[in-house]
Amino acid sequence: MLRQYVDITAQARKGENLIALRVFVQSKGVSRAKAAGLVNGVFVRVTPPTYFEYALVNPRKTDVEVELHLGGTYGNQLDGEAEVLDADTLLPVGSTLVKGELRKELPLLFTVPVGKYSEWSPDAPKLYILSLVDLAGKELVRERFGFRVMELKDGNLFFNNNRFRARGGFFPRYYNSEWRYAEIGEPARTTSCANERNFFSNAVKILKRCNWNLSRGQHVQAYDDTYFNICDKLGYMIYFEMPDHYYMNQEMLRRLVR
Repeated sequence: MLRQYVDITAQARKGENLIALRVFVQSKGVSRAKAAGLVNGVFVRVTPPTYFEYALVNPRKTDVEVELHLGGTYGNQLDGEAEVLDADTLLPVGSTLVKGELRKELPLLFTVPVGKYSEWSPDAPKLYILSLVDLAGKELVRERFGFRVMELKDGNLFFNNNRFRARGGFFPRYYNSEWRYAEIGEPARTTSCANERNFFSNAVKILKRCNWNLSRGQHVQAYDDTYFNICDKLGYMIYFEMPDHYYMNQEMLRRLVR
């Protein structure tokens, strides 16, 4: 399922706020929606007045192509600097000045030239950070990524120009459910974190020791960002089916193709 976001800025007050959430609406004529509900933990995300809702980072051979989608008010113009940083040392491998008009209906596009870098692979999961800072020194974007290219050539799958053989299987989503903990004799979870007590990280490390390098996700559901970040860091790959839905509108279409 696609995760749902609700902006409660107008309802929030200074001081302590009590937030109650209930799922009760069922789409007319769709019987499967009766099973809808909260399958993940609920969290509150505090965002500044100016933020980019999401960033699309496309690393290429000599540069990084960036597409930013505005999620808040900033002004009519952005002047700043974008850098590509080594995620381990935070040393820059490329930078560029960014200047452009900010409009919520249109993304901000730019490219960052890069010098020497290392490619990401399951055996050597090297990561980099895209950082965008305005002239006042405020960081507006911080996105982690890896340089990697997957292609299909003559019916064969290639990863970073090398023949790729997928080894793996089904990758369950409910690593943090109480029954998974009980199964291995550990106490039940106490938070909604997908990696509580390193449960998910340890699971990925076990799969890698079994010589797996790729898995399919849980049917048509959307995963928490924690899963992706851990897999990127540890050198594991996941592929998914299209997220399921019970109704369609412009917002859902935009999130499906982002």
